[in-house]
Amino acid sequence: MTFNTVLRRNRPGIKASEFCNWAELPFEEMDSTLAVQQYIQQLIRKDPSSIDTILTLPDNQDASAFKYEQLRQFCMELNGLAVLLQKQCFPSTCSQMTSTEQWIFLCAAHKTPQECSAIDYTRHTLDGAACLLNSNKYFPSRVTIKESSEGKLGSVCRRVYRIFSHAYFHHRQLYEEFEGKTFLCKRFSTFVLRNNLMTPDTLLVPMEVTQKIDATLEGRTNVNHTIFFGFLNQNCCFLPIFFLAALYSLPVAVLALKRHNRHLKQLHHTKVHHRKPLNLESECPEDNPDELKY
Repeated sequence: MTFNTVLRRNRPGIKASEFCNWAELPFEEMDSTLAVQQYIQQLIRKDPSSIDTILTLPDNQDASAFKYEQLRQFCMELNGLAVLLQKQCFPSTCSQMTSTEQWIFLCAAHKTPQECSAIDYTRHTLDGAACLLNSNKYFPSRVTIKESSEGKLGSVCRRVYRIFSHAYFHHRQLYEEFEGKTFLCKRFSTFVLRNNLMTPDTLLVPMEVTQKIDATLEGRTNVNHTIFFGFLNQNCCFLPIFFLAALYSLPVAVLALKRHNRHLKQLHHTKVHHRKPLNLESECPEDNPDELKY
């Protein structure tokens, strides 16, 4: 009797091109305790831009455990952004963990929350998230999640999101390089909003605005190309009219860009020399206060 067994394991010395290069397996056939993690990673390898597919809860799966596994995966992938940030984000240049000029984030990894350089805050936050999510006290099982422990997920989301916002506002080139390959911030933003783990006003990276601009420009471009080639082949004499129609999309794109710029100005409206007295408040009362708002 012959058994066709597929070993889903990366052996020592494996080539990069062969890493995780095994056949896909339907979720129904994944019978290990790590099935949900395996399923999520399989979807990400297949198409990281397919956000809805990755975040869709499989049938007969515990919703809390699925959220827990998604957050574990986010933290693992965020280590890739942390490595990229080490190229530019130094304690001498980013001495505080900030996104816009309105907020300074205190590092909760210390006994008393205190200021950390941005790169140290990133390391401490990811280390703290890993310790919490692997804690036998709060998460003894990866199949079912205690209701009391589920409340910890929102706190982790709120803190790790600051890594995205700092990268976006202070290291835009590295952020776009990473986001263009992983779509991680878009997926994370969709995840926290869908599961009510964060509120829209706390998502500082203007993902919806940029998506609408991209969709508008792409949609208008496709329509104009279709009109151009079809109309040109049949009615060359009406070419000037076509150019007027092609320009129709320009005001729409300009208006969208103006709205985007207005949104960014609102985020940056507080100047350093206009800062108000510090106000120590925490978004979540059960957490240590770890934010300074100017």
